[in-house]
Amino acid sequence: MGTRVRRRRKRRRRKAAYTGLFILLFLAVMAMITHCIFLLHGHSVLSKSYYYNKESNIVMGDIVSIKVENPKVLLVNKEHELPADYVPENLVMPDVEFAANAAEERRYMDETASEALEELFAGAKEDGVEMVGVSGYRSYNTQSSIYYRNLRRNGYGYTSIYSAQPGKSEHQTGLAIDVSCAEIGYQLYSRFAQTKEGIWLQEHCEEYGFIIRYPENKTDITGYAYEPWHIRYVGVKVAQYLKLHDITLDEYSKAMGYEEFYDVPSEFN
Repeated sequence: MGTRVRRRRKRRRRKAAYTGLFILLFLAVMAMITHCIFLLHGHSVLSKSYYYNKESNIVMGDIVSIKVENPKVLLVNKEHELPADYVPENLVMPDVEFAANAAEERRYMDETASEALEELFAGAKEDGVEMVGVSGYRSYNTQSSIYYRNLRRNGYGYTSIYSAQPGKSEHQTGLAIDVSCAEIGYQLYSRFAQTKEGIWLQEHCEEYGFIIRYPENKTDITGYAYEPWHIRYVGVKVAQYLKLHDITLDEYSKAMGYEEFYDVPSEFN
Protein backbone atom coordinates (compact mmCIF):
# COMPACT_ATOMS: atom_id res chain seq x y z
CA MET A 1 0.00 0.00 0.00
CA GLY A 2 2.76 2.42 0.93
CA THR A 3 4.59 1.65 -2.31
CA ARG A 4 1.49 2.41 -4.41
CA VAL A 5 1.01 5.73 -2.60
CA ARG A 6 4.62 6.69 -3.25
CA ARG A 7 4.24 5.79 -6.93
CA ARG A 8 1.07 7.87 -7.26
CA ARG A 9 2.80 10.82 -5.62
CA LYS A 10 5.78 10.42 -7.91
CA ARG A 11 3.49 10.34 -10.96
CA ARG A 12 1.67 13.47 -9.75
CA ARG A 13 4.97 15.30 -9.25
CA ARG A 14 6.14 14.28 -12.72
CA LYS A 15 2.82 15.42 -14.23
CA ALA A 16 3.06 18.73 -12.41
CA ALA A 17 6.60 19.22 -13.70
CA TYR A 18 5.52 18.50 -17.28
CA THR A 19 2.57 20.88 -16.91
CA GLY A 20 4.84 23.61 -15.59
CA LEU A 21 7.29 23.09 -18.45
CA PHE A 22 4.45 23.24 -20.99
CA ILE A 23 3.19 26.51 -19.50
CA LEU A 24 6.67 28.03 -19.64
CA LEU A 25 7.10 26.99 -23.28
CA PHE A 26 3.65 28.37 -24.12
CA LEU A 27 4.44 31.71 -22.49
CA ALA A 28 7.77 31.90 -24.32
CA VAL A 29 6.10 31.28 -27.68
CA MET A 30 3.41 33.89 -26.94
CA ALA A 31 6.10 36.40 -25.95
CA MET A 32 7.88 35.83 -29.27
CA ILE A 33 4.63 36.27 -31.22
CA THR A 34 3.80 39.46 -29.29
CA HIS A 35 7.27 40.83 -29.98
CA CYS A 36 6.89 40.17 -33.71
CA ILE A 37 3.50 41.90 -33.77
CA PHE A 38 5.01 44.77 -31.80
CA LEU A 39 7.69 45.24 -34.46
CA LEU A 40 5.30 44.87 -37.37
CA HIS A 41 3.16 47.65 -35.94
CA GLY A 42 5.99 50.12 -36.24
CA HIS A 43 7.75 49.88 -32.90
CA SER A 44 11.09 49.03 -34.44
CA VAL A 45 13.54 51.89 -34.78
CA LEU A 46 13.71 53.01 -38.40
CA SER A 47 17.15 53.50 -39.87
CA LYS A 48 16.17 56.68 -41.72
CA SER A 49 16.56 59.73 -39.54
CA TYR A 50 16.42 63.41 -40.42
CA TYR A 51 17.71 66.47 -38.61
CA TYR A 52 19.21 69.73 -39.73
CA ASN A 53 22.62 71.23 -39.27
CA LYS A 54 22.37 75.02 -39.01
CA GLU A 55 25.92 75.62 -40.20
CA SER A 56 25.43 73.92 -43.56
CA ASN A 57 21.64 74.16 -43.73
CA ILE A 58 21.70 70.49 -44.63
CA VAL A 59 19.50 67.79 -43.18
CA MET A 60 21.76 64.93 -42.24
CA GLY A 61 20.65 61.33 -42.25
CA ASP A 62 22.27 57.93 -41.97
CA ILE A 63 20.96 57.13 -45.45
CA VAL A 64 20.51 60.45 -47.24
CA SER A 65 21.43 64.12 -47.03
CA ILE A 66 18.63 66.53 -47.82
CA LYS A 67 18.83 70.25 -48.53
CA VAL A 68 16.39 72.27 -46.47
CA GLU A 69 15.50 75.80 -47.52
CA ASN A 70 13.50 76.43 -44.35
CA PRO A 71 14.56 74.30 -41.36
CA LYS A 72 11.45 75.43 -39.47
CA VAL A 73 9.41 73.22 -41.81
CA LEU A 74 11.37 70.18 -40.67
CA LEU A 75 9.12 67.11 -40.90
CA VAL A 76 9.03 64.78 -37.91
CA ASN A 77 6.38 62.06 -37.88
CA LYS A 78 6.00 58.29 -37.71
CA GLU A 79 8.14 57.85 -40.82
CA HIS A 80 10.74 60.56 -40.19
CA GLU A 81 12.53 60.48 -36.87
CA LEU A 82 15.18 62.40 -35.01
CA PRO A 83 18.36 60.81 -33.63
CA ALA A 84 18.32 60.04 -29.91
CA ASP A 85 21.09 62.57 -29.31
CA TYR A 86 19.42 65.43 -31.19
CA VAL A 87 18.98 68.54 -29.05
CA PRO A 88 18.16 71.96 -30.59
CA GLU A 89 21.07 74.34 -30.12
CA ASN A 90 19.01 77.46 -29.42
CA LEU A 91 16.54 76.42 -26.74
CA VAL A 92 15.21 79.33 -24.69
CA MET A 93 12.38 79.79 -22.22
CA PRO A 94 9.48 81.82 -23.69
CA ASP A 95 8.24 84.71 -21.57
CA VAL A 96 4.72 83.29 -21.26
CA GLU A 97 2.74 81.73 -18.46
CA PHE A 98 3.11 77.98 -17.97
CA ALA A 99 0.94 75.58 -16.05
CA ALA A 100 2.16 75.26 -12.47
CA ASN A 101 2.99 71.57 -12.91
CA ALA A 102 4.93 72.01 -16.18
CA ALA A 103 8.38 70.46 -15.79
CA GLU A 104 11.31 72.83 -16.32
CA GLU A 105 12.56 71.00 -19.42
CA ARG A 106 9.16 71.47 -21.05
CA ARG A 107 9.25 75.24 -20.59
CA TYR A 108 11.82 75.62 -23.37
CA MET A 109 11.42 76.06 -27.13
CA ASP A 110 13.44 76.83 -30.23
CA GLU A 111 14.34 80.54 -30.04
CA THR A 112 12.41 81.59 -33.16
CA ALA A 113 9.37 79.56 -32.14
CA SER A 114 9.65 81.00 -28.64
CA GLU A 115 9.51 84.58 -29.92
CA ALA A 116 6.51 83.72 -32.10
CA LEU A 117 4.78 82.10 -29.11
CA GLU A 118 5.26 85.24 -27.04
CA GLU A 119 3.61 87.25 -29.81
CA LEU A 120 0.77 84.73 -30.07
CA PHE A 121 0.08 84.85 -26.32
CA ALA A 122 0.22 88.64 -26.36
CA GLY A 123 -2.22 88.78 -29.27
CA ALA A 124 -4.57 86.39 -27.50
CA LYS A 125 -4.45 88.47 -24.34
CA GLU A 126 -5.39 91.60 -26.29
CA ASP A 127 -8.51 89.73 -27.37
CA GLY A 128 -9.32 88.69 -23.80
CA VAL A 129 -8.00 85.16 -24.20
CA GLU A 130 -5.46 83.71 -21.77
CA MET A 131 -3.65 80.45 -22.37
CA VAL A 132 -0.80 78.67 -20.63
CA GLY A 133 2.00 76.52 -21.92
CA VAL A 134 1.94 72.91 -20.79
CA SER A 135 4.66 71.06 -22.67
CA GLY A 136 7.20 72.48 -25.11
CA TYR A 137 10.56 70.82 -25.71
CA ARG A 138 10.90 67.20 -24.64
CA SER A 139 14.10 65.21 -24.90
CA TYR A 140 14.31 61.77 -26.47
CA ASN A 141 14.55 60.16 -23.03
CA THR A 142 11.57 62.09 -21.69
CA GLN A 143 9.47 61.07 -24.70
CA SER A 144 10.58 57.46 -24.26
CA SER A 145 9.34 57.46 -20.66
CA ILE A 146 6.01 59.01 -21.70
CA TYR A 147 5.46 56.64 -24.60
CA TYR A 148 6.21 53.39 -22.80
CA ARG A 149 4.23 54.46 -19.73
CA ASN A 150 1.23 55.11 -21.97
CA LEU A 151 1.81 51.80 -23.73
CA ARG A 152 1.70 49.90 -20.44
CA ARG A 153 -1.35 51.75 -19.17
CA ASN A 154 -3.45 52.14 -22.31
CA GLY A 155 -2.27 49.53 -24.80
CA TYR A 156 -0.99 49.93 -28.33
CA GLY A 157 -4.19 51.05 -30.06
CA TYR A 158 -4.74 54.12 -27.89
CA THR A 159 -1.07 54.98 -27.49
CA SER A 160 -0.35 54.82 -31.23
CA ILE A 161 -2.69 57.75 -31.96
CA TYR A 162 -2.05 59.86 -28.86
CA SER A 163 1.64 59.43 -28.11
CA ALA A 164 4.68 59.52 -30.39
CA GLN A 165 7.45 57.00 -30.13
CA PRO A 166 10.79 58.39 -28.92
CA GLY A 167 12.55 60.16 -31.79
CA LYS A 168 9.27 60.68 -33.61
CA SER A 169 7.88 63.45 -31.45
CA GLU A 170 7.78 67.05 -32.68
CA HIS A 171 8.44 68.15 -29.12
CA GLN A 172 12.06 67.03 -29.54
CA THR A 173 12.51 69.71 -32.24
CA GLY A 174 11.62 72.49 -29.82
CA LEU A 175 9.19 73.79 -32.46
CA ALA A 176 5.99 72.44 -30.90
CA ILE A 177 4.10 73.13 -27.69
CA ASP A 178 0.91 71.95 -26.00
CA VAL A 179 -1.25 74.73 -24.58
CA SER A 180 -4.32 74.80 -22.36
CA CYS A 181 -6.53 77.11 -20.31
CA ALA A 182 -8.21 77.52 -16.93
CA GLU A 183 -11.64 76.38 -18.17
CA ILE A 184 -10.43 72.79 -18.49
CA GLY A 185 -8.09 72.87 -15.51
CA TYR A 186 -4.98 73.38 -17.64
CA GLN A 187 -5.32 69.83 -18.92
CA LEU A 188 -4.99 68.51 -22.49
CA TYR A 189 -8.54 67.56 -23.42
CA SER A 190 -10.17 67.58 -26.84
CA ARG A 191 -12.88 69.88 -25.47
CA PHE A 192 -10.22 72.57 -25.42
CA ALA A 193 -11.43 73.12 -29.00
CA GLN A 194 -14.79 74.39 -27.63
CA THR A 195 -13.27 76.87 -25.18
CA LYS A 196 -12.80 80.50 -26.20
CA GLU A 197 -9.05 79.88 -26.04
CA GLY A 198 -9.26 76.87 -28.36
CA ILE A 199 -11.53 78.71 -30.79
CA TRP A 200 -9.21 81.75 -30.84
CA LEU A 201 -6.19 79.53 -31.43
CA GLN A 202 -7.86 77.76 -34.34
CA GLU A 203 -8.78 81.09 -35.92
CA HIS A 204 -5.53 83.00 -35.36
CA CYS A 205 -2.52 80.73 -34.80
CA GLU A 206 -1.38 80.87 -38.45
CA GLU A 207 -0.98 84.64 -38.12
CA TYR A 208 1.94 83.93 -35.80
CA GLY A 209 3.42 81.05 -37.81
CA PHE A 210 1.78 78.15 -35.93
CA ILE A 211 -0.49 75.38 -37.11
CA ILE A 212 -2.79 72.94 -35.31
CA ARG A 213 -0.53 70.04 -36.14
CA TYR A 214 -3.07 67.23 -35.75
CA PRO A 215 -6.36 68.55 -37.16
CA GLU A 216 -9.78 67.00 -36.79
CA ASN A 217 -10.61 64.20 -39.24
CA LYS A 218 -7.00 63.94 -40.46
CA THR A 219 -5.90 60.92 -38.42
CA ASP A 220 -5.53 58.81 -41.55
CA ILE A 221 -2.92 61.31 -42.78
CA THR A 222 -1.09 62.39 -39.62
CA GLY A 223 -1.41 59.08 -37.79
CA TYR A 224 -2.64 60.88 -34.66
CA ALA A 225 -6.01 61.75 -33.18
CA TYR A 226 -7.30 65.32 -33.08
CA GLU A 227 -5.18 67.43 -30.73
CA PRO A 228 -6.47 71.02 -30.70
CA TRP A 229 -3.92 71.87 -28.00
CA HIS A 230 -0.79 70.89 -29.98
CA ILE A 231 0.60 73.72 -32.09
CA ARG A 232 3.69 73.61 -34.25
CA TYR A 233 5.79 76.50 -35.56
CA VAL A 234 6.43 76.45 -39.32
CA GLY A 235 6.60 80.18 -40.10
CA VAL A 236 3.80 82.54 -41.13
CA LYS A 237 3.90 81.88 -44.88
CA VAL A 238 3.71 78.11 -44.63
CA ALA A 239 1.14 78.24 -41.82
CA GLN A 240 -1.09 80.49 -43.94
CA TYR A 241 -0.67 78.19 -46.94
CA LEU A 242 -1.64 75.10 -44.95
CA LYS A 243 -4.74 76.76 -43.55
CA LEU A 244 -5.80 78.19 -46.92
CA HIS A 245 -5.61 74.76 -48.55
CA ASP A 246 -6.77 72.80 -45.49
CA ILE A 247 -3.82 70.43 -45.62
CA THR A 248 -1.46 69.02 -43.01
CA LEU A 249 2.28 69.47 -42.75
CA ASP A 250 2.63 65.85 -43.89
CA GLU A 251 0.71 66.55 -47.11
CA TYR A 252 2.56 69.79 -47.73
CA SER A 253 5.98 68.25 -47.23
CA LYS A 254 5.15 65.35 -49.51
CA ALA A 255 3.83 67.68 -52.22
CA MET A 256 6.92 69.87 -51.96
CA GLY A 257 9.17 66.81 -52.16
CA TYR A 258 10.62 66.61 -48.66
CA GLU A 259 13.33 64.28 -49.87
CA GLU A 260 14.63 67.18 -51.95
CA PHE A 261 13.78 70.43 -50.16
CA TYR A 262 11.10 72.35 -48.34
CA ASP A 263 10.17 75.70 -49.79
CA VAL A 264 7.38 78.27 -49.67
CA PRO A 265 4.99 78.21 -52.65
CA SER A 266 5.57 81.12 -55.06
CA GLU A 267 2.25 82.78 -54.28
CA PHE A 268 3.43 83.33 -50.73
CA ASN A 269 6.91 84.60 -51.57
